[in-house]
Amino acid sequence: MKTPALAFAALLLVPALIFGQERPDFARDIQPILSRSCFECHGNPATDLKGRSKKPKAGVRLDGKSFIMAARGEPLVKAGKPAESLLYELISLPKGDPDLMPPDDEPLKPAELALIRTWIEQGADFGAWEGTPASGGAKEPAVEVAVPLRRPSRALLFDELGRGLEPLPAERLAAIAGKTTSIEPIARGSGLYRVSFSSHEAEIDDAALKALAPIADRIVELRLARTKISDKGMAVVARMNRLVKLDLRETTIGDAGLKTLVEARELRSLNLFATKVGDGALPHLVELPRLESVFLWKSGVTAEAVAILRKRLPDARIVFEPRLPEPDEDAPAPRRRRRTN
Repeated sequence: MKTPALAFAALLLVPALIFGQERPDFARDIQPILSRSCFECHGNPATDLKGRSKKPKAGVRLDGKSFIMAARGEPLVKAGKPAESLLYELISLPKGDPDLMPPDDEPLKPAELALIRTWIEQGADFGAWEGTPASGGAKEPAVEVAVPLRRPSRALLFDELGRGLEPLPAERLAAIAGKTTSIEPIARGSGLYRVSFSSHEAEIDDAALKALAPIADRIVELRLARTKISDKGMAVVARMNRLVKLDLRETTIGDAGLKTLVEARELRSLNLFATKVGDGALPHLVELPRLESVFLWKSGVTAEAVAILRKRLPDARIVFEPRLPEPDEDAPAPRRRRRTN
């Protein structure tokens, strides 16, 4: 059930909390957010009017302190460590990620995310709040979490990559971005950035890419899909030593351009859908030590080369079928059905 008054009250409190004027109080600030957005799916098991039981999705409950602190042998929240807290990771995933919570079309607002992150950073104190107790008053047993624990999580990875980097002044970012580029922090307070060119792809060429050189070492996600960049322009991308995700779909990038990526030692995700990349790219791809996924459908790579690549990178997801590439995070993602028991 929606409670706009509670949401509005939480938003009013955020400015004071951010500037350190007041510590978050779980019962007053955090519990209303969880109650509104999480308890319906992750609350107390119930029986409907037809006698059917409704269990918490993925076996996870958030309506009691004991449940939050006893999931799969470890807590969903780790005091002082939001990047290592699975609860925070799942609610702060990028739009379009199938594991984003809540999974519907109403993710938490940035102000609510900031409030929860601040609460975790300052010790994750529940105060007097206990919520729904474990049945019979017994110590709550570990709850099995169906969502896989990714280690290291992207949130933790970005925290590690951004250690020691302060956010850049907004004026400097605006000067680099101009009218065609979107430069967004990967997380609140981070000195790492996500770069895209939504609605301006046709205007982006090697010169536009070169304009990113001053912040090359701070870019962790770069979306160049459908732009006019060439192999020559990839020299700037090679300087992005913290780059984790690169989208080159539907560009003219070929083997020569891909060769420059051997310097991108942190690269995990690479989208080469409908590019000019061919079998000559194979030696360059196997040199990427942390590659987790690569899309090659409709590229110039042959099935034989893909078979070899899968053997050389057995832990990576190699997509070479008529399957859609990873969706743009700016676009609404299809809703994924989730098991409820």
